[in-house]
Amino acid sequence: MMSNRIYVRGASNKVMVQKDQDAITAEQLVGIRRQVKIGDMISVKTYKGCNVDEGESIKTGTWRKGTVIGIFRNFAHVRLQGGVCESVLWADVMNSGKEETE
Repeated sequence: MMSNRIYVRGASNKVMVQKDQDAITAEQLVGIRRQVKIGDMISVKTYKGCNVDEGESIKTGTWRKGTVIGIFRNFAHVRLQGGVCESVLWADVMNSGKEETE
């Protein structure tokens, strides 16, 4: 997987400069998949719904803790405290620590 690239035009010399944006790489996803084990507690952001008004979407969610009950190539299967099961993508597991503090 390659990182996204953006092109910025310099104001002084009008030259296109290529910059790499921070993207999640395949190696990082494999690394997080190896770290997470069945029985680990992870945080999951669950959404009840999404309001759409005039083209704008408002995402509201609640952080919940859950136990990993299955590990798959693209996602982890998590049982939340209320007994509900949720599938969580590895990219969301990686970003959960960053977003939870915000």
